[in-house]
Amino acid sequence: MLICLPGLLELITDPQPWEAECVCVCPWEAVLATVTTVKITFYSCGDFNYPGIDWTTSTTLPSAPSGSVDFLQTVESCFLTQHVLTPTREQAVLDLVLTSDPDLVSDLNILHPLGSSDHNMIVFTAHLDCKVNHDNKVLRDYKKGDFDLIRSSLADIDWDSVMTGSVNESWLRFKNLLHGLIHKHVPVKITSKKCSPQKPIWMS
Repeated sequence: MLICLPGLLELITDPQPWEAECVCVCPWEAVLATVTTVKITFYSCGDFNYPGIDWTTSTTLPSAPSGSVDFLQTVESCFLTQHVLTPTREQAVLDLVLTSDPDLVSDLNILHPLGSSDHNMIVFTAHLDCKVNHDNKVLRDYKKGDFDLIRSSLADIDWDSVMTGSVNESWLRFKNLLHGLIHKHVPVKITSKKCSPQKPIWMS
């Protein structure tokens, strides 16, 4: 089972699928009810193992156990959309794709099983908003600088008059002179660096 939330990817590692025969309230009811109380984008995919639900009509078969009824009621009360309508194992829709918004999934297709699995593969396009921060910097483009003019300007300077007074005074005059030539003869460029959001700690 896979739950996808912004900044969170949680894999439920229980090797056994949820049994449809369970009479008690399945943990998924509490999970779905909790995450849908927060206004966030929500995906949930996996083998839920509820063959007694007809997702084309959003009804349960007469022979469906109470666990199927409870799960369908939870999906509807949480206003979730279930996108898989074609059987994923034999004639049953066991593998589901649940989202908090019907427009979050498109182009869903059922493919042949992968390897020795007896479940068909599900492929779909997930529509996610991703904010990208642009770190713009203004830098001098020294590759396009006119160094011939800079050298010519430096050659015409009366250095004896520049280098007078204390060492600090001479340094400040030289620095200001050099910065003025750079400002005049070296163009600027803007660099843009895409800064991805910080990865969760489980991502390497």
